[in-house]
Amino acid sequence: MLEITLVLITGIFFGYSIRKSRYFLKLIDVLTYIFMLVLLFSLGLALGNNKTLVSALTGLGLQGFLIAVFTVIGSSVISMIVYKYVFKNDLWLI
Repeated sequence: MLEITLVLITGIFFGYSIRKSRYFLKLIDVLTYIFMLVLLFSLGLALGNNKTLVSALTGLGLQGFLIAVFTVIGSSVISMIVYKYVFKNDLWLI
């Protein structure tokens, strides 16, 4: 837990120091997107390798599918709202 906290604090200080550099902000944006894809892919590998989970997928049916779909839709809507009202208006700089 300590190393996670230290990495987070280091990232905050690094981000604060480069916040005016458009090049680094664009680079970090691209790297964040790539690493998110890698994390999602590795999560998919881990889930696909779990025989118990894969065999239980057929029993989940419509209810599991709807929970997953509405979770993604809800997260997307909340993310768009936060982006529109917090990041677009530069409220996070206060």
